[in-house]
Amino acid sequence: MPPKKDIIKPPKTEAEAAIWLIVGADDFLVSRHAREVVNRMCPPADQAMGLEIVNGRAPSVDAAVLALQQCRLGLETVGLFGSSKVVWLRDATFLYDNLVGRSALVKAELARLVAELKRGLMPGQRLVVNAEKVDKRSAFYKTCQTLGELREFAVPEKSYEQEKYARDIIRMLLGEAGLEASETAIVSIIGKVGCDSRLLAKEIEKLRDYLGARTRIEDADVRQIVSPARESAGWDLADALGDRNLGKALELLRQLLFQGEKEFLLIMGLQNRVRELIVYRTCLDQGWLELKGSEPWIKAEWRGAGDAEPLFAELPDNLHPGRVHPFRAGRLAAQARRYSRAELIRAQRILLEVHESMIRTSAPPDLLLEVGLVKITGNRHAA
Repeated sequence: MPPKKDIIKPPKTEAEAAIWLIVGADDFLVSRHAREVVNRMCPPADQAMGLEIVNGRAPSVDAAVLALQQCRLGLETVGLFGSSKVVWLRDATFLYDNLVGRSALVKAELARLVAELKRGLMPGQRLVVNAEKVDKRSAFYKTCQTLGELREFAVPEKSYEQEKYARDIIRMLLGEAGLEASETAIVSIIGKVGCDSRLLAKEIEKLRDYLGARTRIEDADVRQIVSPARESAGWDLADALGDRNLGKALELLRQLLFQGEKEFLLIMGLQNRVRELIVYRTCLDQGWLELKGSEPWIKAEWRGAGDAEPLFAELPDNLHPGRVHPFRAGRLAAQARRYSRAELIRAQRILLEVHESMIRTSAPPDLLLEVGLVKITGNRHAA
């Protein structure tokens, strides 16, 4: 699951619940948790009279000023029939140092809201704010942090940390759906979907419907039903090349092209995969990587690169076997074993020639890709 600080807990006192600031780059979790807070403080049946939603998406200074004024007015006005009231400033876009947020008018109006919060809200009044970014140096952020409840959902910057974050999200979603999944299935979901929480939630929902009475997701289920994200569209194609499965590679290539994927993006994905396999083949040859188990349950254990360790420290996270999830690293290492290092260097040269031919010649790009795949996966030499 996400870090404990990100899990919404019932407030200990009424004062803690008066102000909520929910912020972070993971817009799916931010929006979802903001809705959970709002629903807890103002149940759906009471929201017609007890909830006021203020649109925080402000493309201009005037829109931001109006949103802040609506917040203050909402907090100064009791609910109908004297009931409690929740004001929700949703998806605020002006709480950090952007063009609108730097405006003197916006800063002045935000200062008025901060003063209102410091004076204390009327009994029964609540403020919930969610945003992607908030200036942590601002009086608004510090006031919410001191007087209210703060929840932050930051997406890690490093790729290996993003994968761990995505695995935590998947496990959380699986638990909510009453499902479980094999480790290889989880790694496959991330490979096809990426680390976007919203997309992950949609795919878990699809898998839940697809499984029917079953509750365990296997790798075959992921291959069957999960749709690749656009940036991950070539994942299965790269896997087919890595597995040295020409028939599957050609079938996937034609399917992806039919779906409108661009040849240049696909070949870049293939080039990235071959680059990964060269690294893994080298590590296997040097004894820096140890494989345990058998396919599809191979797990790779990084044993260090000795004198070459400083060179590996300079590699991007996705190319360093020690920074990749062990099952993902095992998958890549298993693919690397299907080629000799010479074959992978040759594959790298073939893909470069195909890429250049796409740019310099009038030959059909799809045909060039097909010929390249045949050259790489065929003519097997001893690995």
